[in-house]
Amino acid sequence: LHVSETRRIHVAGTYESYLVVNYDLNHNDTYSIMYDHLGEPQETVFAPEQSEYTQAYVAIHAADTGEVVSCLITHGECKAVGKGVVTDDIDSMYLYGSCAGDVNFTNRHGVERYMYHGVNTNSLSCSYGFIAKAGWGHDMHHYIEASTPLDYTWHWVFYVDSRGDTTPATRQINSMHVDLDGTMYASGYFDGTT
Repeated sequence: LHVSETRRIHVAGTYESYLVVNYDLNHNDTYSIMYDHLGEPQETVFAPEQSEYTQAYVAIHAADTGEVVSCLITHGECKAVGKGVVTDDIDSMYLYGSCAGDVNFTNRHGVERYMYHGVNTNSLSCSYGFIAKAGWGHDMHHYIEASTPLDYTWHWVFYVDSRGDTTPATRQINSMHVDLDGTMYASGYFDGTT
């Protein structure tokens, strides 16, 4: 949980079988989005599947109403874990944690639609730490998106990895801080080649 300087509440986490993001606090299903175990949006009610996959997510809430403003989710046959989220002075956010398998940070709208920011660790027991930056387009050069953004989009993802070694190992980012000048600090853990 993180509250930004612009009074938005950012909640990071992990889900297994399904996630329902309700954009209407009156529970109007028209404004809900359901995601399956692979992080894919579902148009109709579906039977959740038990699987070995998990997805990391970050939901952004308006502080005054509690309503969901935006939600970003990883996708793929992976074990992605959202450990936390922080923001900088222009309300860009940084989701951090760990991921294993074929994880995908793909934008579904905006200038960088379908831009792939993913990685495949080739094993669900070989995890990489990650920091994923998302924003409203403040540092994009496209005037329309910068002035009237649709939603948060992934800008980049950095990984703490093993350069091809798929031996079972854990690498994760456990905490992070961004100073007012944009300097980032992260701490984590690793128990294998990194």
